[in-house]
Amino acid sequence: MATDDKGASSHGDLTGLDSKIPIAVADAKGVPVDELDETLYDTLDPNALVSLAESSGIRRIVFDFCGYVVTIQNDMTIELEESTE
Repeated sequence: MATDDKGASSHGDLTGLDSKIPIAVADAKGVPVDELDETLYDTLDPNALVSLAESSGIRRIVFDFCGYVVTIQNDMTIELEESTE
């Protein structure tokens, strides 16, 4: 999955959102997905994530995952920023 130099990746829809996030983080870390320290399911409920993303009033969703702050914009763009914690 391609990301720009700011770690943004455009997806456009919810299809596979629960797999796109770990893939984007693994790509940013330079490791295979199965070598991430945790799974997305350890961090949040992916069904709840999709429900939130589908909500028309939500502009973005932000959470920490595997050392990155993950932001999902309302256009389903996934942005990654290394966590300072």
